[in-house]
Amino acid sequence: MSEEVIWKGEPHSFAESTFLSVLLAILTLGIWWLILFIKKKLANIRYELTNKRINIRKGLFSTTENQVDLMRVNDISVEQSFLGKIFNFGTITLYATDVTHPELRMTGIREPSNVKQMILDAVEKRQDKKVVRMQSM
Repeated sequence: MSEEVIWKGEPHSFAESTFLSVLLAILTLGIWWLILFIKKKLANIRYELTNKRINIRKGLFSTTENQVDLMRVNDISVEQSFLGKIFNFGTITLYATDVTHPELRMTGIREPSNVKQMILDAVEKRQDKKVVRMQSM
């Protein structure tokens, strides 16, 4: 009796590629987050809001420091990308009458709407104090 083939087959391409696709996606996301982490650490940006100004310090090996007086801030805007809305981060842009920094972008800010409100409150208090001081002169 001769041998008969009852069935022939190959693995479905989807079955093999699903595992590889998931593995590739995990590796890609991991590398992406690692690059962002390294970029953030190398940029080493620090923002500080005081009752008088906003201080920005950038750099790890060489440092740049900038300040914007709250009296000079005219307007503030918040931008959030799709991912920013999901993870609640965004960019705050300050528009000021500052000669060196008329437009100041603060990127990657957590809870940008709350920070915007804190800045607006600080600007209002600073400008009120300046008006009171000028009236008393």
